[in-house]
Amino acid sequence: MEQWPKSAVNIDEKEEEIEKRKSVISANNSDLESISLQLARKFSRFSKMIRVMAWVLRFQAKAKDLRKYTELKIEELLNAQKIIFRVVQKECYSNEETRKNLRGLQVFEDEEGILRLKSRLINEEESKYFISPIILPSKHLAVRRFIA
Repeated sequence: MEQWPKSAVNIDEKEEEIEKRKSVISANNSDLESISLQLARKFSRFSKMIRVMAWVLRFQAKAKDLRKYTELKIEELLNAQKIIFRVVQKECYSNEETRKNLRGLQVFEDEEGILRLKSRLINEEESKYFISPIILPSKHLAVRRFIA
């Protein structure tokens, strides 16, 4: 029976430490986009979808730093909602075929990358959510969860 030749293994501790630092858990935007429809299929309530997305975002932001196990902040929930809306819009309005449904409307992309409708209420002193509503497809599962 043959045996493997014996050789000394030299481990450089500095190099090993550098490699350990490189291995950081991350969830990038494409990962978040791929889970939006999965969340819609898994949870029947939109509020639950937002909470799960907010926890994912918190984990993404804090995986390297301190661990937070407090209640979700309103900013985290609103950010999760914006991401879900942006992902739904990207899924449904990303190509020319689906954008043709929006041709008769005055659509613009806001500073957060969300498609909104320009209304005649531009000069009113209302919130931007009232003046420029978000455009969402009525048949998307996540939107149905939002409405219910």
